[in-house]
Amino acid sequence: MLSKQSIKNLRRVAKFLFAEPRRFNMNAGVEPTLNHVMKEQPPCGTACCIGGAAYLIKNKTKLIEPLELGWNRVAGEAVVFLDLQKEQEGRLFHVSSWPLAYKTLYNEAKTAHELAAVGVLRIEHFISTGGDE
Repeated sequence: MLSKQSIKNLRRVAKFLFAEPRRFNMNAGVEPTLNHVMKEQPPCGTACCIGGAAYLIKNKTKLIEPLELGWNRVAGEAVVFLDLQKEQEGRLFHVSSWPLAYKTLYNEAKTAHELAAVGVLRIEHFISTGGDE
């Protein structure tokens, strides 16, 4: 079961993905885009996954020094912000743990907007299942 605050913050992440689709990359925590093949390069030069987006929203920042962070810190703060259980973190933050339909959509997306739309669909499915899928 997800708390009301968790659902509110997950929807804030979904809104972020729609607003900044070129930043979305599930292979990044919060990292320079130079480290990743991106569908479209974001002007800020930073890529983020769902957990990374939660971190950015929580800390009210657009840019961070990604090399000074580690995924453990980013994920830890994102988990607290989203009020997730440990097993829910894996289900949401790792494409390999997503339901097959969403993995397939993510892997077949051709543009940054399509990737972001899949991310939003994944978040909404996660909400609708109470974090169980």
